[in-house]
Amino acid sequence: MLNGRICHVSLVEGHSICDGCTMEEQKSQATLLLLMAMLAFWAAAWGYSFVFVFLAEAQGDGFTRGLNRITGFLGWQGVAGMFAFACWGIGRGFPTNSGIRRTSALPLGLVLALVVVVLARISWSWISQF
Repeated sequence: MLNGRICHVSLVEGHSICDGCTMEEQKSQATLLLLMAMLAFWAAAWGYSFVFVFLAEAQGDGFTRGLNRITGFLGWQGVAGMFAFACWGIGRGFPTNSGIRRTSALPLGLVLALVVVVLARISWSWISQF
């Protein structure tokens, strides 16, 4: 609903059906639909990275046993990070301080938080050697 008018995008025929909507409003609806799809893909990849850690069987011997779980987790987080950047980029087209724009930045915030945690853990293990 934009400016009091009901607008929606029809996925069946590939074009928008709108009661008096302007082209700008139709473009906004299509962008919102794209953002929702990217957020769904991000949530799926992000969630599966945690599921993968628990479902994957540890492989390898000795020191490297279970390393496949870590690499799988980081790999799926990398995929989720790409979707997070896409969400953030799409969300920048919406008005500043809008709920949609804030929601589009949430995945990127979680990606950056994970990077900070991993770097902090690596730094801590390096500093604790001394």
